[in-house]
Amino acid sequence: MAVYLTPKEKEVLLLDAEGLSDSQIASKLFVSLSTIGYHHDNIYKKLKVDNRIKAFRRALKLGLIEIDIDVWTGKKEEDPPKTKIYPTIKEVDKAPAQQLSNWYRHLPPPGLTNVKDKAREENIIEQIKDRLAKWAVAKFN
Repeated sequence: MAVYLTPKEKEVLLLDAEGLSDSQIASKLFVSLSTIGYHHDNIYKKLKVDNRIKAFRRALKLGLIEIDIDVWTGKKEEDPPKTKIYPTIKEVDKAPAQQLSNWYRHLPPPGLTNVKDKAREENIIEQIKDRLAKWAVAKFN
């Protein structure tokens, strides 16, 4: 069954990830504190989790939200890579968050390259997503 988050729920989740408190989120969105609690309850039910970190991680893994590493790190986006070759698992494991973000934005979807192993490409994309999720959770934990 597909999970759907409303735009407001996504916004609350991303503000959670920035480390804002419920009262700060309520103030920023011009809503009451109880409204933020309502959004959190809905998010937790839909994602079948019990806290913000798990909700953020699950939503990221499911592709319900995207994070902009450049905004969080204050770094400027690099130019797209000249070649569209997927990195190795070892490269993904050792890469800093900025490089992971750059790969994630610029790699073509699996199966659209001249690489014959689509499963390998899908695995690399999943590894990159997982590393980005772990980085984001560690940064705001």
